[in-house]
Amino acid sequence: PWRTNDSPAGGCIRRIYDKTHRVDVVRRACGLDVLEDKGDTWGHGITTWDRVVGRFGDGTSKLINEGPVSATLLVTSRFEGSQCELLVTLHRDVADLDVNVRVNWQGRQRMLKMAFETRIEDGEAWYETAYSATRRATDGQEVPAQQWMDLGGRIGGQPYGLAVLNDAKYGCSAKDDTLYLTVLRSPLYAFHDPWTQGDHPAHTIDQGWQSFNLQLLPHAGDWHSAGVPRRAWELNEPAFTLVEHAHAGPLPAQRAFFDGASDTVVVSVVKMSEDGPALIVRGYETAGQAATARLTVAGLPQPLTVDFAPYEIKTLRIDPVTGAWRPVDLLESPLA
Repeated sequence: PWRTNDSPAGGCIRRIYDKTHRVDVVRRACGLDVLEDKGDTWGHGITTWDRVVGRFGDGTSKLINEGPVSATLLVTSRFEGSQCELLVTLHRDVADLDVNVRVNWQGRQRMLKMAFETRIEDGEAWYETAYSATRRATDGQEVPAQQWMDLGGRIGGQPYGLAVLNDAKYGCSAKDDTLYLTVLRSPLYAFHDPWTQGDHPAHTIDQGWQSFNLQLLPHAGDWHSAGVPRRAWELNEPAFTLVEHAHAGPLPAQRAFFDGASDTVVVSVVKMSEDGPALIVRGYETAGQAATARLTVAGLPQPLTVDFAPYEIKTLRIDPVTGAWRPVDLLESPLA
């Protein structure tokens, strides 16, 4: 059913049930809360937005796709003059929900947050930072994140968590058992408190249509064992198909240019060096535990075995002919 806690047609997810582990994960997910926001454009002096003035409602749902591997619902909800459309896709063999979000926002001096109200007890909130992850308090304070946030604790006595992956939004918060993703703000453009408008026209930011993608990933255990960072990269850097005409050539019909065989090491950069024909590869360890990566590069005589310390960022300069490599810094200079 699609409803909020206080409306039979609120346009949010009321239940996610993990059939494998027999866990009811949420009480409300993808709920759109409208909050008062009278701060300036940069939110100076504000650390927490928590005054809810309304929720999207008047929701309708329509099944628009039903096939052997997935099904998709179109869920539409409204608040005053604004509208939201959710395309929610449930997969047969993949334990996540894909959500495409389209919002037509017309509010002023309001903030829109998407709420994920879980059944998790004693939860810890983790957020992706640059080449790492950070645990923060679940006190409702606004914090930055990159591609994912996660709340992990226990449901029914067993370790369990919910990760929210996204490709466009970087403000978050957590309050007790609820994760919040900041979708938009609508203060006046370039308003700096205590500037007064005077006779000049003022424009409101974040007006009109915008869209982004989410994945909701319920998981037993913690975010490390669920491979949340890798899943977030897969959402943000999806594989794409490039159609080419048939022609003769020396390469096989199927070939991987690069393979980083490790559960917790992610390769973030592959490029040519700035000062020669060498290949530059940068990777980092995502789970806070030592790991060994086996890197296979097309054309090299053998794979490379590289050790990573917890959360270590490592940049390699590789000879494309011999496969010899050495670590370099972020400027591609040899390490002392």
